Amino acid sequence: MLSKHDPNFEQKRFEYISRTGIDPVTGKEADEELLNYATNYTKYAPSIKAGYDFLMVGAAAWSTRAYNKDIQTQRADAQINEYYQIKDAVRTQSVGSQPVMPNAEMNTGIPKLNYSSLPDNAQNSYNEYTKVGWEGNFKGQTEGTAAGKKFRNADNVLPATDQHNTPITYKEFDVNNKLPSQGRDGERFVRGSDGSVYYTEDHYKTFKKIE
Repeated sequence: MLSKHDPNFEQKRFEYISRTGIDPVTGKEADEELLNYATNYTKYAPSIKAGYDFLMVGAAAWSTRAYNKDIQTQRADAQINEYYQIKDAVRTQSVGSQPVMPNAEMNTGIPKLNYSSLPDNAQNSYNEYTKVGWEGNFKGQTEGTAAGKKFRNADNVLPATDQHNTPITYKEFDVNNKLPSQGRDGERFVRGSDGSVYYTEDHYKTFKKIE
């Protein structure tokens, strides 16, 4: 039987408990709390240098659960801090270096055309449509001349969005009057909701942006 007068009584007792689950002092099965303590004690004791205060070993054993919980908390805090560090880094990086949304027309390949280079008939119609705010027919146009019909831009030949990524809608305007008993010709303007105006002389096969 283990003697309490043994200078290594505590160490031997806890080693015995952790190994067998039996308390050598009482000869009975150790309860869960004592077994946990003994197991933790024998786990930490070998790492304690000779002469180190025994109470430190005991404190380490009893506080293992709290220690582990604290470690988990520290790890969680570290993950949270890392999240905010990454978030701050992204936010900081975006200031002054945030990619600018490219101008919608930059990638269309649509050539530009000065207003002064338009044919005379197109210049005249452009001026008249501007006077009425591009809100329909102007005075003097013949019946059947289209002005303000929806242009679908089905093939996205024209920019689909502006520089703010806002969708652009389009309307078509005949350059020339519709003649009686004839269809509309292919010379037209197409105006976007962003204020852009395009000129086509071949019924939408090609476009030029009016500057």
